[in-house]
Amino acid sequence: MKRALLVATLSACVTGDPGATPSFDVEPLISPDKLAEKVTIARMFVQGTPVLDDLNPGLPATRSLVAHDALATEYGKRVAERLEKVSTDFTYISGLIRINDPSYELTPDEKTAFRAVRAEFPGAKLDITLSMHSQGSNNDAPALIALMKRLDADLSPGVWFYDFFNEGTAAHDVIEFVHTHQQHKLIGGNYSNSAPADANGTEKADFFAVVDNKDFVLDQQRINGLHNSFHAPVLMHFGNNPQDEPLDASGTPKCVVDHTQCVETACQFIYNWDATRQANYVTMRVNDHAKDNYHYMYNVFFPACPLTKYYEAPPSVVAVMHDLIK
Repeated sequence: MKRALLVATLSACVTGDPGATPSFDVEPLISPDKLAEKVTIARMFVQGTPVLDDLNPGLPATRSLVAHDALATEYGKRVAERLEKVSTDFTYISGLIRINDPSYELTPDEKTAFRAVRAEFPGAKLDITLSMHSQGSNNDAPALIALMKRLDADLSPGVWFYDFFNEGTAAHDVIEFVHTHQQHKLIGGNYSNSAPADANGTEKADFFAVVDNKDFVLDQQRINGLHNSFHAPVLMHFGNNPQDEPLDASGTPKCVVDHTQCVETACQFIYNWDATRQANYVTMRVNDHAKDNYHYMYNVFFPACPLTKYYEAPPSVVAVMHDLIK
């Protein structure tokens, strides 16, 4: 353990009313190892844009500052219902909201949908996914910390997950802020390149995540290096780089229009692989987790292709995930 566990009580306990609804103003901290037991990665919004077309009950297709409470609640409930078909006791739900720009302000619909999912999984930790990069530049620590303070006031997620975690210059200061001022939260993220040589300030993270390479192969040396050097759980999820997939004028991947092989692995997974092959991939990753020393993040709503359209696991794949996670 990197730091002592802080005992934080929910408002229901504070009031002495065991039937009260938890406010989640402060979530009790759990250990990183417990967090990593049953994990899903599921995207609902990318900077205000809803990205699950089949589950969207009618929310605007682009970011809106107008509240649509009933629709946003329904969107969150539909996401939760699909997740519950995999497991009702996830320990960690990652990625519902993705933000790249540290100046970003949440929309009313993001807040409402997030709360709707959390209400269905009171025992799970939920994160907000942030990024060390924005529009090709590194985000600085003061801007990211200011963003985290705003998000904490809005939704108080139990976890901060960073993409490009060990890239840029902000990781050390951001981790230090969380461990000093938000001791009831955990922080980690995607680690690329060599471990520990390229840690770049992430050494004290509570957990790390890795993705498979563009040839669907994991870098086992990276995983081993993270464990041996930092003694923290390592999560693993499908790689997500659809920005390099050629699109037509309407924004549709050309491989979909032309019925050809896609370039990027995320797009191949979604469009070139049938449900059986998708399920076989998940099965392989789950079955290898003990041997390869990682925890698989069940990709119920992940990856994307293009960037604003995310995979929605079909019923047959969901059924396989359900059997595997038991």
